[in-house]
Amino acid sequence: MVVVDVLHECRSEGLAPEADVEALADRFTAMVDGLAIQILAGSTEMRPDRMRSLLLRAFEPHLDLTGHPGTPG
Repeated sequence: MVVVDVLHECRSEGLAPEADVEALADRFTAMVDGLAIQILAGSTEMRPDRMRSLLLRAFEPHLDLTGHPGTPG
């Protein structure tokens, strides 16, 4: 699974030192799937920018993106 591989790489580079990779990947995938379905179905006011914001807020606490080359902040 691509998400698991990316999270393992993040953990090995110190970006997610305390992450439970498999659990985090499952939560991320479930959120992306659910939010994308809302967008495709047009069942809510969900927009891609809102989706992005929700995902960032949900997963930023698990990733340390400050002070690493190539990351904002």
